[in-house]
Amino acid sequence: MGLSVAVSPGPLSESFVYENERSTVLRALPALTAVCDVWVAPTVDDAYTGAPSYLTRERLESTRWKALLPTDDVTARVAASLSRDGCAYYYRPSACWSQRQDEPPASPDPTALRSECAATEAQLVLEPLHVETIAAVPAAAASYRRPQIEVGFFRIRALAL
Repeated sequence: MGLSVAVSPGPLSESFVYENERSTVLRALPALTAVCDVWVAPTVDDAYTGAPSYLTRERLESTRWKALLPTDDVTARVAASLSRDGCAYYYRPSACWSQRQDEPPASPDPTALRSECAATEAQLVLEPLHVETIAAVPAAAASYRRPQIEVGFFRIRALAL
């Protein structure tokens, strides 16, 4: 048995999505040079409280992570950041690609973001700042309809009209 695991470790040898996502964030931190708010799309359940709990807050003040609620006026909240600081970032988490085991697919298209994330991103003019494609190895009660997903940071250039 030990030999078969060493020769072919199988799925247990892969990193789970949250570990891959955290590594992406750590690699992205040097690109976040301006002191700006980081906006995170809501999840299917509600908003994050600041940054997703599995991410690091190193070099990013926890007060700079801003979570949007599904009912939020994205335009007004992000506009306040842009006018106050002259900049803002958007973070696309793995949750934008997830599907909980007890829910039907949000879209028949496996390349589509969850509706909460798509609705948020449609209101913003985004420029990729540090985005990586990571393996979508599920952890907990979430799964992904594609083997790889894109997570990372975008610069919010403006509000979409």
